[in-house]
Amino acid sequence: MEITIHLKDLIYVGSHLLGVVISAVLFYVGFRKYRPNIFLALSFFTLTYGTFIAWLVSSGNFVHFPALYRTGNIGGLLFPAFFYLYIRNVLYPNSNSNRDILVFLPVMLFLADYSHVIFGMTVAEKKELIIQEVYDPQLFVAYNQSLVLPNNFHTLFRTFVILVFLLLSVRLLVQRYYQKEVPAFERPWLNWMSIYLIF
Repeated sequence: MEITIHLKDLIYVGSHLLGVVISAVLFYVGFRKYRPNIFLALSFFTLTYGTFIAWLVSSGNFVHFPALYRTGNIGGLLFPAFFYLYIRNVLYPNSNSNRDILVFLPVMLFLADYSHVIFGMTVAEKKELIIQEVYDPQLFVAYNQSLVLPNNFHTLFRTFVILVFLLLSVRLLVQRYYQKEVPAFERPWLNWMSIYLIF
C-alpha cells in the first residue's frame, strides 16, 4: 500500500511542519528568556501531534505509522491543559503549585485504560487493527479497545476536558480584563489570547 498525497494533504503536512517549527522557537525562547513560553510550546506541539494523527486517520495513511496507534488522544488531552497553564503563568507568574499535577489526570486515565494497546501490542497487531478501522473514521475514533470504560468514552471525555480547560482559560482572561488597571502593553496579549481561544 502506497502513501497517497493530495493537495489538501500537503496543506495539512505543511501546517504540521509549521506547528513543529513554532513549538521549537517557543521552547527556545522559553528556556532562554521567558519560562511561560515552555507551556505554550508544549500546547502547540501536542496540538500539532494530535492533528497529525487526525490527518493520518482522515487520509487513510495511518497504516504506514502503526506504532502511533491510539496515541493521538494523548495530544488531544494535553494541549488544552498546557495552554491553560501558559495563560495562568503569564497572568500569575508565581502560581505554580503541586496541585498542577491534576491537569495530567485525564491523560493518565487514558494511558491506564489503553496501556494494553499502546504498550502491550506489537506493531503488527496494531497494523491489523488499523487496516480494519482506517476506512471508517467513525469506528476509528470510537475507542473500542478500552480495558474498563465504555466504548466511545474517550472521545466524549476528550471533548469535555477541552471544554473545561477552555472555560478555565476564559475565566482567567475575563478576570484580568475586569481588573481596575491593565497595563497598555498587556492589552494586545489579552486580545490575542481571546482570539486564539475563540478559534
